[in-house]
Amino acid sequence: MISKLALIVSALPVLAAVASGQNATTDAPECTNPVVRREWRSLSADERQQWLDAINCMASLPHTDDLFVDVGAGDIGPINATGSYYDDFAYVHMDQNPIVHFTGRFFPFHRAYIHKIDEKMRTLCNYTGASAPYWDWSLDSADVEHSTMFDPDVNVSGLGGWGDPDNDFQLVDGAFANLHLVYPSEHRLRRNFTQYPFSTAGKDPQFYTEPWMPGNETFQADVLYNITHGYVGDFKGLHSHVEAFLTAHAAGHQMIGGDMGGICPTGDTECIPGATFTSNDPLFWLHHSMVDKLWFDWQHANVEENFYALEGGLTPHIENATIHAQYPNGGPPALEFDTSLPNNGMWENLTVWDVMNTTSGFLCYVYE
Repeated sequence: MISKLALIVSALPVLAAVASGQNATTDAPECTNPVVRREWRSLSADERQQWLDAINCMASLPHTDDLFVDVGAGDIGPINATGSYYDDFAYVHMDQNPIVHFTGRFFPFHRAYIHKIDEKMRTLCNYTGASAPYWDWSLDSADVEHSTMFDPDVNVSGLGGWGDPDNDFQLVDGAFANLHLVYPSEHRLRRNFTQYPFSTAGKDPQFYTEPWMPGNETFQADVLYNITHGYVGDFKGLHSHVEAFLTAHAAGHQMIGGDMGGICPTGDTECIPGATFTSNDPLFWLHHSMVDKLWFDWQHANVEENFYALEGGLTPHIENATIHAQYPNGGPPALEFDTSLPNNGMWENLTVWDVMNTTSGFLCYVYE
C-alpha cells in the first residue's frame, strides 16, 4: 500500500507537467490517510451487513427534487417522483447512458458515480463502514453460478442469489429480496444467470461475434493481469478492451441478467432493454468498483506512462462495427481533463481531472 502511494507522490511533478498539455489544473495535495477498498468477501459479516443496510436505507428515502433530466434520450421514461433516493441514482445512469458508455467518459464518470453513492450512504444513512467494496470476478471464474457471492447468508455474502424463474426471476432471498424499484417500471429486483452472455439472441451479431464463448473466460486472473499490465500509455487501448462487447465488463452485467443485464421486466411493453437501468442491482456498485480497480491498477502498473494518460471522444459510435472499430471509445469532440462529468443535479459539478488521482482532491482511497 505504501509503495503505491510513494509511486504516485514521486511521479506527480512529472505527471502534472505532462498533464498541463491538456489544460489541467494543478494537482490537489495528496490525502494522508486513504481508505482501502476491499473485496466483498474479505469484509466481516458485520461490515457486509452495514453496507447492505445502507443500500436498503437509500431505497427507503424519498425521491429528491434535485434530480433533473439532462440528456433526455428517447429510450427512457420521465422521472418517477414516487421512486426512492436509490431510484434517483439509477435514473442518473439511465439518463446519462448515451454519453458515458462507449465514450471517453466511461472510466471517469463511473469512478465519480461510485464515490458519490458511497458518500450519500454516509451523509444520508449514517453509514460508517467499508468504502465501496468490489467484486473480484477472477475469484469466481471457475463457477460464477455457484459463487459464494450469491449466498444469501450475510456470514458468507448476503447479496442474495438467483431469482425465481416462475416469477420474472425476482429475488427470493438475501438482503434485497424485497428491493422495490420504479425504473423502467415498478418491479422487484431480478437476476437470471446465463453462462453464455454473448449469445446473439436479441443482440446485433456484428458486435457479438463469439456467441458460444462462456462469459467467465473473459475474467480469469491471467486475462485481468494482462489488461492491467498491458496497454502501456494507451488509455484508448485499455478502455477499448474493458468496455468491449465481448470482455469482462459486459460479461459481468449479462451473466447476472435481470436488472444487471438490462433485461426489461415482464409485461413492460414500453421498456427498451440496455445498459440504462443496470444500476438497479446493488451488485452494480461492486461490479463497477472492480472496473474502477482495473483502471487504478493500470494507472499504477506504469505510473509515469499511465497515471494521467487520457484519450477518447465524447460522441459514441456504435452505428456499425466498422465505425465502432475506428472510434471504440468515442469520436470528436475530444475528451479533455476539463471535460465535465454529468450529475443530473445529484452532486456537485466535477471534471475528468477531479477523478484522475484517487488520493487527491475529494477522492481519498486505494485498492487492496
